[in-house]
This record gives sequence, C-alpha cells and structure tokens, in this order.
Amino acid sequence: MILLVEDEKDLREVSAELLEVILGSKVTTAENGQAAKELIQDGYSSGDKLFIISDVNMPVMGGFDLADWLHGTDYIYKMILISGYFENLPLAKEKYPEIDFLEKPLDYDKLGLLIEGFGEKAA
Repeated sequence: MILLVEDEKDLREVSAELLEVILGSKVTTAENGQAAKELIQDGYSSGDKLFIISDVNMPVMGGFDLADWLHGTDYIYKMILISGYFENLPLAKEKYPEIDFLEKPLDYDKLGLLIEGFGEKAA
C-alpha cells in the first residue's frame, strides 16, 4: 500500500495521480494523520507493507504524530515526511532515523526510487 497524507486537497489529488503514473501502483490518500491511521487500522494487517508519504504540518494529526503512532505498531512500513520547510531538521533526523525527509516541491523521481527500494510494486 502506498498512502499519501496531505491536507491540501488539490496538492493531494495531483500528487496521487502523478505517483500512480510514475509508479504504476494505486495510491491511497488521507487528509491528515488521523484519517491515515484509521485507514491503516481498518484495512491492513500487521504483516502488510506500507509506504507512507506524509506532510508534516496538518490539522487534527500531523506527520510526526503519525510517525510516533506507527513506531508503536507491528506494521512493516517506510515513511517519508515532506514539508516546504523543516525547522530543526538535524534534530528530527536524530529522533526519527528510520524516516526520510523530502522538501516540497517533491522530486517525484527520487520519491519513486525510495518506494522501489522498499519493494512496493503491487497496489
């Protein structure tokens, strides 16, 4: 499963479409971390591979809070946090060494390589 979590509707829709074309896989979307959490809990078992691309700053639940929740689960996941500006990026990389960070605007080629490296090919 590839899950894109972005609160800006237009950006979420365009990014999901681009990723589907580039990767050849279906991209599921959520408007915030809480909605993503509910999608994961309702539709996936602990052995499923999840690739999550999440904005950092969103209402209800942001990307770092979603990362904290995921860390306490049994899901096999790879996460990329995206933002137009990362305040204290070195500190974030230290706290979340398993997460990659990309700045907006997204480099879709780099994102595609990260997803392929994780082994996500099937929707």
